[in-house]
Amino acid sequence: MKHTSLAPTIFKERTSQWQEHEFYRSAVVLGLDIGLDGIGIYLRRGLKEIFARTLDIEGVLPAAEALAARRQKRAWRHCRKNRATRLHRLKLLFEKHGLPWLSEERMSRARPFHERHRAISNGVASPEALSICIRHCVMHRGFDYGGTEEGRFPWGESSLYSAANTWLATASINSEMADHLKTLAPELVAKKNQVEQENKFNELILDRLKNSHDIAEVLAEHSKGGHDNLRFRARGFNFQRQTVWQHLEAIIRHPRHAGFISNLEGFIAALGINPNKQPTEKTADRARKRAIFFYNRKTRFDMERHWATKVNVCPFAGRLELDDIEARCDLKEVLAVRRWSILEFATTRRVELDIFEGKGKTKTKRNVLHRLNSGTVKALVALVEQHHAALEKKNKAAEPKRDDANDLIAADIAAVHGDKIKPSPQTKSEWNKSFYTQLWDLLLPTAANRKKRASLCAESAVKLFDVATANGTDFTPEKISVRLKSIGFYDWRRDPGADFNPYPQVECLLGKRIKRGKQSGELSPTHQGLLRRVFQQFKDELDGAEAPNYCVVEVIGNPPRNTEQKREQQKEMTARRKKRQELFEGHDLTDHGIASKRRRIQLHYQQHGRCPFTGETLPSNPLDPDLELEHLFPEEMGGLSVDENLVLTWRSVNGVKGKRTPLQASQAGLVVKAGKQDLRFLSWDAMLKNIGDMKWGGKKRDVFAWGTNKEEHFDAAGNLKVPDFGNTTRVAQLARQLRAEVARWMNVEKNPDEAAWRIGTPSGWLAAQARKTWLTSESYLKIRSNLVHHLIDAAILAHIPPREGMNHVACGGIFFTEWEAVKSETSKSTTFRLLTKALPGLSPATRLRHWFSERAEYAVCPVLKLRSRSKAKSLGDDTFWRQVNPDEPTLAQRTELDVTKIGSPEELLSILQRMGVDYNQRFKKSENKLPSRDQLARWLDAKTDFAEGRSKLDPGPLKLTDGTPVKSIWKFDSKGSLASPLGWTGRRNEQGKLQSLRSLSLRYDRIEIWLGYDHLAAERARKKKNPNWEQAGWTYQKRQIPDARALKHLKQLGFSFGRDSRKAAPDFMQDKPGQKKTLREIILGGKLLPFSVRMPKTIRKGDLFQLCLNKDGEIITDGSAPYWTNWYRATATGEVVEMKSAVIKPGGEFAMPSGLKETMLTRKAGSAELMAFLTGQFPAAQQAAKLKLRIPHTPPKSTNTEDDKLI
Repeated sequence: MKHTSLAPTIFKERTSQWQEHEFYRSAVVLGLDIGLDGIGIYLRRGLKEIFARTLDIEGVLPAAEALAARRQKRAWRHCRKNRATRLHRLKLLFEKHGLPWLSEERMSRARPFHERHRAISNGVASPEALSICIRHCVMHRGFDYGGTEEGRFPWGESSLYSAANTWLATASINSEMADHLKTLAPELVAKKNQVEQENKFNELILDRLKNSHDIAEVLAEHSKGGHDNLRFRARGFNFQRQTVWQHLEAIIRHPRHAGFISNLEGFIAALGINPNKQPTEKTADRARKRAIFFYNRKTRFDMERHWATKVNVCPFAGRLELDDIEARCDLKEVLAVRRWSILEFATTRRVELDIFEGKGKTKTKRNVLHRLNSGTVKALVALVEQHHAALEKKNKAAEPKRDDANDLIAADIAAVHGDKIKPSPQTKSEWNKSFYTQLWDLLLPTAANRKKRASLCAESAVKLFDVATANGTDFTPEKISVRLKSIGFYDWRRDPGADFNPYPQVECLLGKRIKRGKQSGELSPTHQGLLRRVFQQFKDELDGAEAPNYCVVEVIGNPPRNTEQKREQQKEMTARRKKRQELFEGHDLTDHGIASKRRRIQLHYQQHGRCPFTGETLPSNPLDPDLELEHLFPEEMGGLSVDENLVLTWRSVNGVKGKRTPLQASQAGLVVKAGKQDLRFLSWDAMLKNIGDMKWGGKKRDVFAWGTNKEEHFDAAGNLKVPDFGNTTRVAQLARQLRAEVARWMNVEKNPDEAAWRIGTPSGWLAAQARKTWLTSESYLKIRSNLVHHLIDAAILAHIPPREGMNHVACGGIFFTEWEAVKSETSKSTTFRLLTKALPGLSPATRLRHWFSERAEYAVCPVLKLRSRSKAKSLGDDTFWRQVNPDEPTLAQRTELDVTKIGSPEELLSILQRMGVDYNQRFKKSENKLPSRDQLARWLDAKTDFAEGRSKLDPGPLKLTDGTPVKSIWKFDSKGSLASPLGWTGRRNEQGKLQSLRSLSLRYDRIEIWLGYDHLAAERARKKKNPNWEQAGWTYQKRQIPDARALKHLKQLGFSFGRDSRKAAPDFMQDKPGQKKTLREIILGGKLLPFSVRMPKTIRKGDLFQLCLNKDGEIITDGSAPYWTNWYRATATGEVVEMKSAVIKPGGEFAMPSGLKETMLTRKAGSAELMAFLTGQFPAAQQAAKLKLRIPHTPPKSTNTEDDKLI
């Protein structure tokens, strides 16, 4: 039985009104559903479907974060280029002053640390040795902690003593650096124990100055001993650049080296030119062009100019109509910026309180959020002004203390809650920890923080402060929020026009904005977005419309920016399901997927088992028949059954509350009987305290307090407005960006009221209720692993009117609620569950029927997957490979020795032997350095126990018999080998040996299909007495065409892809010993038959195919009736084409047709005949007849059949 409180006639009237509305009759409406796996797009004009597809998210999201390690890799590139420039100039300097320049091969055999030790102690005996020393010092010149490329401090940007002390523990400093560090001490702070941390900092400076390793000492220590692997390590000491220069100069000036360099003083002067010591920009630039040891890409003047361009334009300057709309954001130390920052913080943030009630065993604690009053806000602004004045006068004694602010907040709390109520301890409250951390940063910022940039300019801060406080006369937080809202401040801040990190989903749909230059903020002419292309494609059906009249958008709460985040969110979803399961198990219940049960249990958990109206404890079972869901804003007044408007309470409390808001119920002094106890509705203040610790969001608290704000909650006639339930959920950043871009597209961005009429953002729950109403389970069942569900959801959104349309039917919307009786399975009791529905007469079900398919069979592929247009793609792996032996194709990669991945001592011994760790490169012979099998077994057992936590004793690294530690091993051929070098990049050294090999993601561009005639196949058919033996000779061939970029890297490796048959590939690439195949033959897959003809269509990665499968899952090519049909997309091309279902994602709830396994969602095509079929070609003989090809003459017999074919 179902019942509702509304008259039956209102449904018919409201349905008729909406059916006549332009939204349904004639408007161009766009629905967008952005989910985790896809983006649903549904475009209609009136009731006619124009375009409907799901956009596969894998073609939209990048693989990883765009800026991930980008700056670090760019720094590495600059470092390598910087070093190359220094060495080039050093070579010219050597030539000028008579020093020899040794080859790379000779340098690879040199022992530079030994030579430098000899040079600094006794001097070297040859100019070659001196050349090695100077060249090594220029290559490894140390770090310039005071250079233009570093952070604010030598250890980075942190102003904490802990960060400074951590860096100092291992740093190498000189007296000049020590003096510089002492000047930085006033800018440092400590989280606790300020004096102790400061003393430690000063002690470390003295200690490091006394005990910092001298370069000569390190070299002397390193030179002791015999074997290189067992020596004291010389690398890894971060010497200062000036220290290295002094060491280099000492080497050059050694008396024994005087005869090796002509014009010694001129050599040192040219080598030591330092641009950063030049007084003017012009002289610094001239010095940079000649510098060697102290060379940097940019001078100090260049860096200052560069950082000036990095300062953002104030996003509010134009909005506030300042004289200079291009004003740059100011530093945080500017007083106007500081006053505005503390004002905004104090009026919008709240402090958490611990309130204890009862005594003894009945003592309970609840948490309440407290908002500061106007007097406290004004006093905090005064503290900022006091601190700023003290800094200007350099009067530390006049600076305010933290206790001053603490006393203000304590007095504010006491005025409302009494002297006994205190803020929650920061150690136990993340809320208060965040509150006080931000408060101290604003009241008493460190010198480092004061030098950072704010998000606005000083002029904007002054104007916003004056507007918010009515020129400094009113600091009431509620009124400040109203004034800022009235000028549109919060809309400006949400506007992504100044958002320099747009989501890829937004850019894919609506195009990219130009970020810099004169056209900054304008739409890129080369990337207009998918939706604009759709409108251009269907401009005739849309009567030339360039944008929709209405757009309705739904976005998941935390959308991913890349596939890496997507995987993380899938893990979070699994965790949420587990949490929900735990809640059910906590009440000894089973989750059957019933929404009403899930909602009751969730609300019971959020409310801590208390009634929000009376404060009394609810029954422990959320499904108790005495409990009922209640609307905060009454249903009869237009309240909807969304989570932000529902609470769990007693049925009797619900009945007595009636058509009242919580505020009205508290003022009525209601009393109700629940069971045997009499319950009284709390007063309004007590009611607010009661809900203080409930796990509610800000929107739900706003709905609970509806009616307390006369300016926002009531209309001009004094009637209570209906909350905007269509937008009560937290809007994700992506949704804000998307809404703003859609508003620009529709030309309503400057008219917020018109934008609200035209652009809707219903909650996911509300859209789900419309779908459940309009699409019954008999006609459509939502399967999340079928990507078409995004298309269906977008279609539902395209039929939900924005703004008033998302309200209750009583308030002009399309939604209403019904109570449905549910009988208990275990008892005779009956409960009622609340259902939210949409007007059935507006259902689009009949127009969507062609998208309903239990077997996921569609005449047109409903899923789009865009090809990536990004030019900034990673070439492939970051890791490097080596060719184990120049005469073998085997490749190896160094990886950390992980004992948990080693199965046995024999496996480890085999890897060590294959690595050749016992081979002496100097004497070109093997030495017996490998431990025995028993020694390996003992070490492997001990190390495994330590790695898996069974033992606390670390046996240390594996060691060879001579004591050499083995920390890394080789991984062989996991990415392929050089049997076919296509797909690899690297370079050759002077000896022609391959180095720095990396695996590329680029290999083949496409597969071509060729039709030729095989006389041998025809002869075999004739011998078998085949009546059509001549036609049996026609056959298809496939040829893999390399990607042009892969060929470029192939040539970089030194291999030829030319047609010259005299240039055979290396022996290790041949299939058989003695073969003379060219590299072209190996890569393309052999020679073609003579007079072969290329077919017009090719196969590329991303191509779409409709496959017909039989009951065994095999692809049908003979035209017989299919058992199952689905759309597949090519995901890999090579010898075999791999195709995966474009519609169904594996591992989901989609039920495969009977007899077919889920593995059938991936199909492969290896033969040329099957590939030809996929491209739409007839069987070979029929295709030849269609093309009117003649059978070529029989070629002369040859001992080598391969020679009869052509490339």
